Amino acid sequence: MALDYVEKHGDEYAQILTSDTRDVIFQGDVFGDFENQKNYLGYTTEGANIGEDSINTNWLISQFGQAEAVKLASKKIICAGTVIGTTNEMKIFLREIWKSAQQIKPGSSDQCMYNYLIYNKLLPIENLVEIDCQTGTILTAQLFHERNQIRLNGNNILRGD
Repeated sequence: MALDYVEKHGDEYAQILTSDTRDVIFQGDVFGDFENQKNYLGYTTEGANIGEDSINTNWLISQFGQAEAVKLASKKIICAGTVIGTTNEMKIFLREIWKSAQQIKPGSSDQCMYNYLIYNKLLPIENLVEIDCQTGTILTAQLFHERNQIRLNGNNILRGD
């Protein structure tokens, strides 16, 4: 659905954001953070390494085998649910994910494909930008809040330090 929309209307925008809604908190103007970036794709991390989370590890094992899961165990989990980028790079990303999704085995996920593509440098985008959940404008909170304290301070959501 996102790919279809971006293919049809993407050129109407300078930047595009796709996002889950259940566990995402915007901590500021995400488009403003990237207005000077050219030809970029920004990805959010989840506050844990792949090897620290059995779900992400098992997705990799299911799709690519034990050796790949071990190879990527120390890498930060990249959330497939929240991605921002310039229009052309978003089109490239969505096309690659769609192509890869056709090959997902039972017990795996689009997120494991995304992590695999990024960490194996198979996504044909030169300017990949990490949005860290500790300090970035986008907080993907699913795994983060399980491992880190999130506090409210007036109208502000505080995370980490």
